[in-house]
Amino acid sequence: MLKTIMAAVCRAAIWVANKTVEIALVPVHAVIMQLFPAAYEPLPDLADHEVAVKCDLLPFDPFEHAEETAAARETEANLVMAWAAETVLSGAELDLPDAKPGVRAWLASLSIEELDRIVQAGKQAVYGHLHFDMTIEGVPEVSGRGSRPETNSWDPCFSVGGFAAVAQRAS
Repeated sequence: MLKTIMAAVCRAAIWVANKTVEIALVPVHAVIMQLFPAAYEPLPDLADHEVAVKCDLLPFDPFEHAEETAAARETEANLVMAWAAETVLSGAELDLPDAKPGVRAWLASLSIEELDRIVQAGKQAVYGHLHFDMTIEGVPEVSGRGSRPETNSWDPCFSVGGFAAVAQRAS
């Protein structure tokens, strides 16, 4: 019973302390409100705003095609591994696999020793070498490689032009 009474007294003391701090901060809030009135304005409801409804950025989902991109990249890494292994085993140049033009040009430029290093590195290393900055020692980098998936359209999450360029593109 004493424990319950002490808990109630502590809760009352905490409530009094909170109200005292709120009252003490009223003049501070009044000064800040006069200096920065926008800080106390309510945020606009973007759902009702006409510009927000017409904006292409609202339905944008950056992970919409993530599974497809990962599957395509893994397939490409498998094709490169299989082609490199077959080329090393046969000792002759085979037809290039059905991959992106940059990867095809890169494969055509590799020597037998470099293809052997690719085969020895394994599938995960080839995946990292093709699509990320994880190079295989002794194998040249893929030209035009990036850690971002290739898109034919504008990507609203990746811009270097600042707000003005994004606003101009969105309209």
